[in-house]
Amino acid sequence: MNDANRIDSAQLDESLWLIELHGEHDLSTAEKLDVVLAEVAATGTTVVVDLSTTTFIDSTIVSRLVRFQQSGERVLLVTPHEPAIARTVDMLGLAELFPFFETQTAALVEAQLECEI
Repeated sequence: MNDANRIDSAQLDESLWLIELHGEHDLSTAEKLDVVLAEVAATGTTVVVDLSTTTFIDSTIVSRLVRFQQSGERVLLVTPHEPAIARTVDMLGLAELFPFFETQTAALVEAQLECEI
């Protein structure tokens, strides 16, 4: 995997994770995303997926995120003003499946509020 097309993850507290997708993500990075999501799922948490530095995602990555949420995990997405990502979000109707936030901070605040309830 190209280092520019990387996936970073961090457990922020016992019930909150942050996953950041940098660059382009498709079938070539799906296995890495599967490993990260399995690690997150093991703790039964909320996850913020930040797409701010994502320049491309395909249906392989989107399907992984949808399946992860459908398994009972809470997924909040941070979407950039990147036209390619916005087009993908609109075309696939993802706004109906995931809560979206313009900034990582806004998503993390919401996630922490949900974790406290």
